[in-house]
Amino acid sequence: MLNLGQSLPGSAVKDLLIVGLDCENNSLGQLPTQFQIALSILDTRHLQRNTSDGDLLRTYQFIVGSPKYFKEASKAICFGQSKHVSFQDLNKEIGDAVAGRDILLVVYGAGYTIPFLEIAGIRLRPLFILDVLKVAQHLLDLSYRIKLEEMLKLLGCMQSTWFLRRR
Repeated sequence: MLNLGQSLPGSAVKDLLIVGLDCENNSLGQLPTQFQIALSILDTRHLQRNTSDGDLLRTYQFIVGSPKYFKEASKAICFGQSKHVSFQDLNKEIGDAVAGRDILLVVYGAGYTIPFLEIAGIRLRPLFILDVLKVAQHLLDLSYRIKLEEMLKLLGCMQSTWFLRRR
């Protein structure tokens, strides 16, 4: 039977974590020696509470690689703190962040992200995967897959693209 997750008591909202995940320096077919994985986690349980905006999202930036790579990669982090982890500890760190909960995984470009996670041995087991790249293509009625910066411009979010230029 298909598990669609449990609803929160008194709500149609599902009791799950919405996990935005972005991989930097990933490549198809092989695992690079240095890379970054960023997570932003929204707990739907918090949507029913009176919490401040700062309490709604948890952010993580895991960096695998040399100390020099960690130092440089950490400079581009806009939210949260960077954590220098070994490749062997990466799956545990990510698993601890989502432990015991159903998740909706949100990615930009699942064709790259999902194979990379598999090669890296990261087993999230999401109930659903939402690929923003494909969603934008269909919602904006485009015949091509749009770049993130272009999508933000089309959606009127130009003031939000400053972080794209920090890399």
